[in-house]
Amino acid sequence: MGTSEPPNNQSDQAARDAQWVREVYRPHDPQLTVRAVFAGMFVGAIMSLSNVYVVLKTGWSLGVTLTSCVIAFAVFELLHAMRLVKRPLGILENNAVGSVASAAGFIGSLLGFGVIGPWLYAKGAVHSVSFGTLVQATLWPGAALLVSSGIIALVFQMKGMGRWLGSNLQRIKARSLDSADPLDAIECPTWWFYGGFLLLSPIAILLMNQLFAIPLWAGLIAIPLALLMGVVAARVTGETDITPTKALGPATQLIYGALLPGQITANIMSANVTGGVGLHAADLLSDLKTGWLLGANPRKQFIAQLFGVVAGAIAVVPAFRLLVPSANALGTDAFPAPAVLVWAAVSRAMARGVSALSPLILSLVVLAFALGIVLSLADRLAPPQVRKFVPSASGLGIAMVLPASMSATMCLGALIAYGLRRRYQNADARLIPAASGAIAGESLMGVLLAILMALGLWPR
Repeated sequence: MGTSEPPNNQSDQAARDAQWVREVYRPHDPQLTVRAVFAGMFVGAIMSLSNVYVVLKTGWSLGVTLTSCVIAFAVFELLHAMRLVKRPLGILENNAVGSVASAAGFIGSLLGFGVIGPWLYAKGAVHSVSFGTLVQATLWPGAALLVSSGIIALVFQMKGMGRWLGSNLQRIKARSLDSADPLDAIECPTWWFYGGFLLLSPIAILLMNQLFAIPLWAGLIAIPLALLMGVVAARVTGETDITPTKALGPATQLIYGALLPGQITANIMSANVTGGVGLHAADLLSDLKTGWLLGANPRKQFIAQLFGVVAGAIAVVPAFRLLVPSANALGTDAFPAPAVLVWAAVSRAMARGVSALSPLILSLVVLAFALGIVLSLADRLAPPQVRKFVPSASGLGIAMVLPASMSATMCLGALIAYGLRRRYQNADARLIPAASGAIAGESLMGVLLAILMALGLWPR
């Protein structure tokens, strides 16, 4: 009786790749066409304005691929019906457009502004009852919740990085033995990564130093750390379909808090650069996965994303300047910007120490930090029948720096969605596009009104 050979994971992967090339890949379908690029840049620029508005309002960055694809598809269908274009967008062209454009909250709000806020006011820790005043106190327990839950999440997600390193080392070894890879002709060449890394790293380090006074040695550390965070974020996003924003943000701030003590600007911008690279990499890889399922050419998708970077930068920078003429516009009823407040609070704590806080707020920070750990562990270790009742630590933390009216509105939307899901089996097929459209509509109207106000065409 002979012994069976152990499975060869690399040969299995090569076989799957070859099968994808034969059965899924669409080499002859139009994909990176001129009209797809221009449509994607136009829609992507518009949706990037929407995303800026949503981030300033809620602290959450939303994926715009779905909305962009729906808008582009509808527009080209209309143009085709009017005989202004010969054919509507094909499935891979629509994917290219997306490539270019790519209940806990209510509880947290109730705790922050219904319990903690009045208690602090009664104790004399805050001297007036308004969102701008209360949030300066509630953001500290909110930040503690986000930081502790982020650390726990990162600890659990590190195993994903180990698996990625192991699989890639095996793949490199296999390629050295057999260089015939069925995807070599359509994936981005490996030298693109190394060439881009060597070309852009010195530029990034120099800009960090000149714009934000980040020491050159700290900028040099930021580059490999950004790659590490990219691996973690990409692996976690691939396994859970959730980009770990709340995990990477505080984690990178803690790292630079130790490296750059007492330097608030350098701390927050170093962490922003490092964590931002990882988060954007994860979001863009989600788009590539969609293309993989549709049989798109990944190299063309990557080129399409480069066009999207240009369009987004052109649109976002002046729009942000218009919406936020100074830092005083942030942390207000108009733009609560909870993520901004949390990042700033963590950086101040890293620079000045928590001893500057009042004893009352410091006690809330300790309790919130412990609560974030407990909730995060329960979310991962509790039995499934219990886990579904565990409130989100991130949701609680964010709600403490959002106006209560916004958290209540989100809770109302969640209750409506819950009721529809119980009544209709495929409710998400309609709920997600409807919600995306509502968010895009409100945010774009908000940006338009801000532009009209700046031009004096609309009363403030």
